[in-house]
Amino acid sequence: MTAPPRVTVLMPAHDREAYVGQAVESVLAQTFQNFELLVVDDASSDRTAEVVAAYARSDPRLRLVRNEANLGIPETRSRGVKLARGELIAFLDDDDRARPRRLARQLAHLDRNPSCAAVGGWARRMDAQGRAGALIRRPTGPDRVRARMLFAASFKNTTMMARRELVLKYGFRSEFPLSQDSDLWTRMALDHPVDNLPQVLCDYRVHAGSVRRGRGRLRRRLKRAIAAYQLENLGVPFDASDLRRHYRLRKPLRARAGRETLRWASAWLAQLCEANRQRRLYPEPAFGRTAGEIWWQLCWGSRLSRGEAARFFLDSELRAAAGASLLRAPLLLRDELRARASGGSR
Repeated sequence: MTAPPRVTVLMPAHDREAYVGQAVESVLAQTFQNFELLVVDDASSDRTAEVVAAYARSDPRLRLVRNEANLGIPETRSRGVKLARGELIAFLDDDDRARPRRLARQLAHLDRNPSCAAVGGWARRMDAQGRAGALIRRPTGPDRVRARMLFAASFKNTTMMARRELVLKYGFRSEFPLSQDSDLWTRMALDHPVDNLPQVLCDYRVHAGSVRRGRGRLRRRLKRAIAAYQLENLGVPFDASDLRRHYRLRKPLRARAGRETLRWASAWLAQLCEANRQRRLYPEPAFGRTAGEIWWQLCWGSRLSRGEAARFFLDSELRAAAGASLLRAPLLLRDELRARASGGSR
């Protein structure tokens, strides 16, 4: 019997005949060779399965499985995980491309760090024609990854590689038709170290048919559910208004906060920090530093005058938690600090 491969690259596919060939080729061109590529076609109505089958006829590392009916992303990914033969599973979407050394780099990291449950990395956006766009960064280092995930996305699923037994244990939940990947990685990272490499591992395609387009209300609701799960574990009481405003902390510089929002955020972030000091759900000092960074970004991006924004920042206990972020803070904050020290400002 043929020995199982070390890595299964799992690619759910649905109606992607225009792009799936490029995705497949990017996996078959990996510098690391001991893998299988498992494509699970979710009852495509176009030629997706035919395109993949043509590659499978010439490369035995590729396995094509078809769903008889359209099951959706969570069930399709779950079926692929159960069928995978590798001890590790790497995920790649059917319209993205893996960089040639992606598998080798992630495998080396997991071999060096046996306690690490999963590792992702950075991605480069590309458009429908494959033209390069912005860099998508994710936090690096297990403490930083875990400390940030209550506030913002810490993982890019198309870059993730994980230990198969843990993916089976935590699973993709069907109640998350979107963001089931974020839900899985968040629950796993609450129990196990998870990391990201500061390297571009994939090219992430954004086009008219991307799953990320549309369905924004549902996506926001599910992202809030992931945050609510973490808040419950942290032991922090909250209502629907808190959850809505907490979600806006994902992009603090764009929040354009007013006075009332800043007052809420100062108290809310301080409450989260105090709860974490008691529960130790997230690593310290990384969690407190993350809260402090969000606080100064909220103040700097607020609708207030710069002087008033600086006073809001400095009047909060969170200013100390910002730590090294102050080195990147606007000059007005330093000016305000000097003025206070000389007694020239409140």
